Amino acid sequence: MSTITTINERSTRKMRIRFFDFDGRPFTPTYFKYSIHDVQTGATIKPVTEVVPTGSVCDVIITSADNAIINDNLQSELKCFTLEWYLATTLMGTAELIYRVNNLKKVPFA
Repeated sequence: MSTITTINERSTRKMRIRFFDFDGRPFTPTYFKYSIHDVQTGATIKPVTEVVPTGSVCDVIITSADNAIINDNLQSELKCFTLEWYLATTLMGTAELIYRVNNLKKVPFA
């Protein structure tokens, strides 16, 4: 199992996505969809969003609002970034990344 990426509450992050075909060559999908949800509660943080990429590498910005803490009683929360990519209307692949968001007790400043 891979290490879980940890970021601080209210931090903005760039998610770099690289697409490859079945032979391992760079591939530009027709479009991809992604969403973010809270692992513990299942709450939707970022609804399904569709993107038309311009190449085989695409950056998605996970905003500070996406990384807000839901339950201030927890030291951290797990978020799930879910991805699907398509060629025309055919689903070509799926992926998930679970990441941890640290609860900083004084963020945002009052």
